[in-house]
Amino acid sequence: MKVKQTMIVMALLLANLACAQVEAPKAVQDAFKAKFTNAKSVEWEMEEEGEYEANFKMNKVEMSANFKSDGSWLETETEIKEKNLPEAVKAALKAKYDGYEVEETTKIEKPNGVVQYEAEIEKDEETLEVIFNANGTVISSKVVNEDDEEGEEGDEG
Repeated sequence: MKVKQTMIVMALLLANLACAQVEAPKAVQDAFKAKFTNAKSVEWEMEEEGEYEANFKMNKVEMSANFKSDGSWLETETEIKEKNLPEAVKAALKAKYDGYEVEETTKIEKPNGVVQYEAEIEKDEETLEVIFNANGTVISSKVVNEDDEEGEEGDEG
């Protein structure tokens, strides 16, 4: 019994360490500071090998930005209100995901000038993250497991 309890504690500690804040490389931190000079409450995570994500507030708005380990900027996500989505995205949400409740919406900006919009939507026990282009076309959709925020990817639209 004691061994089982010890194993559970160790598993929880390892899981906690995997989600723990990390220190991003100097090149990443420098690129972040140059791009987001007014950022507050910055917390770094390793998104995946060689990619770092900063979660922060700027002008009282929740944001995140991803960078490669060499400091190259990959994308920025800015939390926005549902009412601030483009009309085409709002129409697509209503048409394709009728009955879903919008939980959170974000604007995604990429280095090539592409702007996308993400909606986290929920219906019954199902939560989806759906990414749209500005014209309301679904780019991707994935089911989110609420326990670990990971999901299975699927194509819709």
